Amino acid sequence: ILSNQRTPQPQQSQPNTDPPNSAKCPHCRSTFTSQSITRDASLLNELQRCTHTIPCPFPGCYTELTVANLKAHEAICPHLKMRCRYAEWGCNWVGKKRDMERHEGGECEFCNRGLGKMVERMRRMDLGCGHLLQQH
Repeated sequence: ILSNQRTPQPQQSQPNTDPPNSAKCPHCRSTFTSQSITRDASLLNELQRCTHTIPCPFPGCYTELTVANLKAHEAICPHLKMRCRYAEWGCNWVGKKRDMERHEGGECEFCNRGLGKMVERMRRMDLGCGHLLQQH
């Protein structure tokens, strides 16, 4: 079938002139890097005034929050997914924050075999060494 319409030609992409390791602000789309990023006071004020609610991002939590309250809620949400504090010593447990106490109180083989006391002692020693290094 013949047609008078031209076949669209692929568009040539523009060369990327953004600095390496840069990103774009999702609000204003300006480019920034970790060295040039600044706090946007007007955007913060806009978020503080926003009354629209969003659901908590953690599965199982159905709390509705304003954007301004999201960060504070994330810090206390019992549905936050966490790793065991003995993960670096080999514990593979991952679960909700609300289940952490039960895990470390009875299920965690690394916490309950005396290893927990040794790990805590090592952590305290590590902190003490870091403190000594900062002094010198």
